[in-house]
Amino acid sequence: MAPLAAALPHPSLLPIAALQRLYAGVARRCPKLLAGGSHIDMDEPALVRQLVRRSLAWGGPLDAEEIVVTNSCTEALGLCLRAVTDPVIPWRSNRQLTT
Repeated sequence: MAPLAAALPHPSLLPIAALQRLYAGVARRCPKLLAGGSHIDMDEPALVRQLVRRSLAWGGPLDAEEIVVTNSCTEALGLCLRAVTDPVIPWRSNRQLTT
């Protein structure tokens, strides 16, 4: 089993100073946004609009309907796996695997 929850890049690869500046700016402009410690409305229209705008620079612009905002990387990974795998999980079903 792969420990996916512990898959973190080395701190030197992260833009820590830039993220701190961004969070400080958001805290000054929209103090209520960060007060809850987590996203309350995952379909926040302003967030989706910003992601659509930024997708233009990614070389493949996205429509708002194509964007799924998740609460965590674990939730995102789970959704991705559900989209591309068989919904029957052998170790949780009575179905016998044949070799």
